[in-house]
Amino acid sequence: MLWLFACSAPTDSPEPRVWDTATSEVSPPPDPAWTAEAAAAKLAAAFELGLPDPDTVLAEFLTMFEGADELCPTRAGDYDLTLVVSTCTSLEGWTYSGVSGMEAGENGDYEFYGDCFIEDAAGQRFECAGELERASDGVGLTYAMTGTWGYEGSATPWMAPLPGMALWITFGPGSVAVEGSYGIADTDLWLDIALGEQVLEGELRLRDPGGAWYRMVLDGTDDGCGTVSYGGAELGRACVPMLPALDDVIRRSQGVAG
Repeated sequence: MLWLFACSAPTDSPEPRVWDTATSEVSPPPDPAWTAEAAAAKLAAAFELGLPDPDTVLAEFLTMFEGADELCPTRAGDYDLTLVVSTCTSLEGWTYSGVSGMEAGENGDYEFYGDCFIEDAAGQRFECAGELERASDGVGLTYAMTGTWGYEGSATPWMAPLPGMALWITFGPGSVAVEGSYGIADTDLWLDIALGEQVLEGELRLRDPGGAWYRMVLDGTDDGCGTVSYGGAELGRACVPMLPALDDVIRRSQGVAG
């Protein structure tokens, strides 16, 4: 497992390359595989699955111990697997492997790390590899999520594909901002978007199977529309319905069920 460490968003987040090249010289990207509308449809499908949050991950993590017994797994606390590098299978047929731990702070804040996986009796995998953080300052709240987190048997749409991420979601009075990378259901995104007073600003990028990036710069309206470009050339205008996913993650941050 690849274990990523991060506690807060970098001040200078690197932007993705517009396209990949195997040489030191910058060569033109291949012809675009998608139109502006097709690229927007890919983005819309990812947003329809939803945005992640660490509270939901941890709640699902705790349900994974319904198949545990007295000997498997060993835990120092509810969130603390102590298997080190060993693996065990419980009498109910659940498999536990790796380590995890929780450092709790004030006001519900925490840092949780994992280098582990759990498989239920049906062979459905819970992947817990990376770090999750919830940090509040009395005014705003930040979720920091790195690594791969999800459960194949989850009823939560964004958890079932086992998404990978290096993502920061920041909530302020009447606003939410999302920054970082998010890989879900064979779709790789890079996000730098902000919502305030139902106005969406920023940009999104989408990676195609060949490694090239499509860029969508938002208009600054409430419809999620903007200009899509590829390799520096504009492909046209398209729209991505992002408000439902953003409103949903806001509700979850406030402890309101979606």
